[in-house]
Amino acid sequence: FWDIITFLQIINKSKIIALQLNSIFPQLKKNEIDILLQILSEFHNIRILDWSGNLMNTTILSNFANFKYLESLTLTTDFLYLSAPVNVVLTHLKHVHIVNILSNLNELNLLYFLDCIPNSILIFDIKSLYSFPFSNFLNFLFTKKQIRSLSLSGIGIDNNLFLNLCQIIDSFQQMERLDLSYNEITEYSYPSFLSLLEKLPQIKEIDISENKIQDHGSFFDYLFTKKHSIANVRLYSTVKHETIPKYNNYKKNVEIFKNIW
Repeated sequence: FWDIITFLQIINKSKIIALQLNSIFPQLKKNEIDILLQILSEFHNIRILDWSGNLMNTTILSNFANFKYLESLTLTTDFLYLSAPVNVVLTHLKHVHIVNILSNLNELNLLYFLDCIPNSILIFDIKSLYSFPFSNFLNFLFTKKQIRSLSLSGIGIDNNLFLNLCQIIDSFQQMERLDLSYNEITEYSYPSFLSLLEKLPQIKEIDISENKIQDHGSFFDYLFTKKHSIANVRLYSTVKHETIPKYNNYKKNVEIFKNIW
């Protein structure tokens, strides 16, 4: 701990833009937290902060609000302890990457954390959130219509949950990237999916890799015969080789990543 603190004191006069402190402080004593936050408060120019694998509590999260230029906060932790609703909103935060919040976390902790995320958020990335009630997450998402990139990879979305999700995000007119990979979606959701794409013609990138989709025919028909902005589609191992060639003479600007059959 003290070696890291000494190093931070040495570099704190630099114009640090990105600070990666992942998995360095999984468990800290109160006096160590106070020292660390005092040092970090001098890093005024931080744009990108990787706090993954470390302790996260109300005090630490509140101090992140002091980074007025902070744009990206990455969290991957099972050390999340928010003892009360946090009223501090990270008003300058534009990108949140909440990856692998483990299923043993208290539901209230996650609700408290989501309550801190500002409506101005542009990129939201959350994964492995099986224990969190999806209805609560949809309520949170409903107020974030300006999101440009939404990643909901590996959070257990099935056909029914996907339908509910579509009803929320079909008005996200600024969203250009949608990642639904590693979920439980089947081809029976394609009517809802295609209806969503019709309402969001600005989407440029889609990832539906590693779902339970066996037949992509209706999706390919849309990709190669309809007017849209989609440039990149990721399907990976869910696509069968023989379903592709019939579309080779259509739009060449659509790049399909299907590297494992």
